[in-house]
Amino acid sequence: MSACRPNTIYRVPRPHALTPLRASSSPDAHLSPPSAPPPPPGRNVQIVNKEGVSEYTSDERGIYIRSGIVVITKGGVVPDNTVI
Repeated sequence: MSACRPNTIYRVPRPHALTPLRASSSPDAHLSPPSAPPPPPGRNVQIVNKEGVSEYTSDERGIYIRSGIVVITKGGVVPDNTVI
């Protein structure tokens, strides 16, 4: 092994993906990795302005059409299987 040199940055390898485990109060319980979060809304969505609408507003969803251009605001929710 070589000696360390002053003013040199050494990379330390990190352990591979460590999954935190959930604790249980039951002595018979087995530890398991956390479950995956649910998929986000918006599967099978088509944003194509299929009807050729020029003006539309949906404040509760955050979807607007202005001059035929579809705009979805940050934080806007598009439900699954929606065609705009």
